[in-house]
Amino acid sequence: MSHACVRRAHDVFERSFGREPEWIARAPGRVNLIGEHTDYNEGFVLPMAIDRFVVVAGSPTIHEKRSRLVAADLGEMREVDVTRTVAEGSFVDYAIGVLQALGDRGIEPPPFEAVIASNLPRGSGLSSSAALDVALTLFFARLAGAEIAPLDVALVAQAAENRFVGVQCGIMDPFVIAHGRDGCALKIDCRAMVGEEVPARIDGFDWQVLHSGVVRALAKSEYNQRRAECERAVAAVRARHPEVRALRDVSIEEIEEATLDDVARRRARHVIAENERVVACERALRRCDVTTIGRLFAESHASLRDLYEVSCPELDERVARARAEGAVAARMTGAGFGGSILALSANGVRPRTTGLDVGIVSPTGVEPRCWRTRD
Repeated sequence: MSHACVRRAHDVFERSFGREPEWIARAPGRVNLIGEHTDYNEGFVLPMAIDRFVVVAGSPTIHEKRSRLVAADLGEMREVDVTRTVAEGSFVDYAIGVLQALGDRGIEPPPFEAVIASNLPRGSGLSSSAALDVALTLFFARLAGAEIAPLDVALVAQAAENRFVGVQCGIMDPFVIAHGRDGCALKIDCRAMVGEEVPARIDGFDWQVLHSGVVRALAKSEYNQRRAECERAVAAVRARHPEVRALRDVSIEEIEEATLDDVARRRARHVIAENERVVACERALRRCDVTTIGRLFAESHASLRDLYEVSCPELDERVARARAEGAVAARMTGAGFGGSILALSANGVRPRTTGLDVGIVSPTGVEPRCWRTRD
């Protein structure tokens, strides 16, 4: 699935810079099976890397002292000024954020020329931005001659989003992308930052990603507001229970007894129950229990719609239509405010698709990597 994307990045680099790229880096997108908005609350999530990718092809510069980056899908070339302090809302922000986060670790690549290409739809809730962060991290580390472990790749990618791009995302997306495993989802403990492999293939069934028709713009959404609401809930509980660090530590009973506004209370209710659904879904996946998965997906979607308020009419309608057309499980996936739903359907019994849909996705051949083109 990534071969055409790699070839496109390679060819655009040759046309743009008149030579062959020295390095190719590839990182997968991800779909979250269940566990939405629990990662930044130090809880549990269950995502899987998928067979759609962001590719970076590039080399150190030969004569130039400036760095340039081309977005093949946009047909744009821009200079990369690592000293810039304010995000401008373009693809270059991610490169600057990653370079600054690597610089904090003493990893400083030389000036470069590179091309980004992707078959991962932007705004679909499949973490195209985190995949870009991870691919850039792998590429820049290789240019600098540095070895970087998968967890450190994930932390660099998260820091780029938090500190420069301006999205206060949790560790889930970069972690599962940096640790992509063939055939597996990862149950991630977002406090301990460890992942446990969970078989993600179910014989006789397919995972399908269906777009709501609403393109999500996460940095401009209410994502950061939801995080602040969760922190407000934690502060209220901590007034009585000072040992509490995050909503992961909080029970429903403690939320109900806290002096707290209704909005923050509803956000907390979702997070607490969603953590429990992650554990239950992991067990159901191991048993290939699609009936339980369907129930958990329905509960998760309703909670995201009614308690966390990150769904939208288009997502709700797409979930309902997928179920009516034979899906055994369907829910919105990703942070919400648009994007996609995830459906599980028996082979040959699939919801109808549109031109925006990603289609069937698989956790096959999803390991991130960076390699020399002449190897």
